[in-house]
Formats: sequence, C-alpha cells, structure tokens
Amino acid sequence: MKDKRGKIKVGLIRDDPETASAMEVRRRVFVDEQGVSRALEFDGLDGQADQFLATLDGKVVGTARARAVDGGRAAKIERVAVLAQWRERGIGLRIMEFVEAFLARKGVERAVLNSQEQARGFYEKLGYEAVGEPFEEAGIPHIKMVKVIGGRDEGRGPRGGATER
Repeated sequence: MKDKRGKIKVGLIRDDPETASAMEVRRRVFVDEQGVSRALEFDGLDGQADQFLATLDGKVVGTARARAVDGGRAAKIERVAVLAQWRERGIGLRIMEFVEAFLARKGVERAVLNSQEQARGFYEKLGYEAVGEPFEEAGIPHIKMVKVIGGRDEGRGPRGGATER
C-alpha cells in the first residue's frame, strides 16, 4: 500500500536476515520499551510459528507471528510489534490484514490473541471480541480476544462471541 506516508509492505519471513530483523523489532519494543524479560519474549516457540515482517519504504518497522492451535482450526497471533517512531501510520493494521488473509488461505477458522489492554481498542476496530476476564502477562494487563476469519466456527456463542471450551 502506498500513501502520503510511504509504501507499507508486509510479507512472510523468508530467510535468516529477515528473522534477525524481526527479532530486533521484538527486542526493541517488548524488552527495551516495555520491560518484558528476554526469556519471556524469546520463548522458544518461533520455530512453530509463521513469522511476518513489515517494511515502510524498505525499512523494517514491524513484525508478528502466528501459531496453529486447536488442531489447526485456530491460530494464535502473537508478538505484533511496530517500532515506536513508525506507529500511527497504519502499519499495525496492514500487519493484521496480511496475517489474517494468510491464515484464512490456510483454512484457519478463527484468530486468537492476547491483547495488551492498551491495544484493545485497536483489535476491537478490526473485529476482535474480548473473551473472559483481563489477566496479567509479563507484568502487563492483557485480555484474550477472538475473531472468526474463515470457514464455519461451531464454537460461536449466541451473540457471535467465541465461547471457551
């Protein structure tokens, strides 16, 4: 996407240099900026995930990962991060749109994520619904959120919200 703020590009990570760039974004956002421990941030689950990288005019500015859960019917979107100086430019939106489309093409029915409370409104605007009670993760308030992204989801509640099983 090209707009007055530059060309945003999101793609699946393809090689070690792109992986290193994604890890650097995560380190800067979660470890340095938010104070999450390195051990929690780099949890050993990256090898089980599809990973994504966002660039703006060729500069690495954001990342995310998604792991299959619930036997592949759902995916947990995690580690969505945009570097501080590049926020408020639509990069997080483009990352989420790309990840959701990628997952839908793979046949994933719903996306699940643990949103930081401060980002809850962002995900609600994208159609995610809060499930359960807020909880603390890495010392930061979070809320579980769910969105149907493809297929038929038999775990839907009467008002369209996902139900716990």
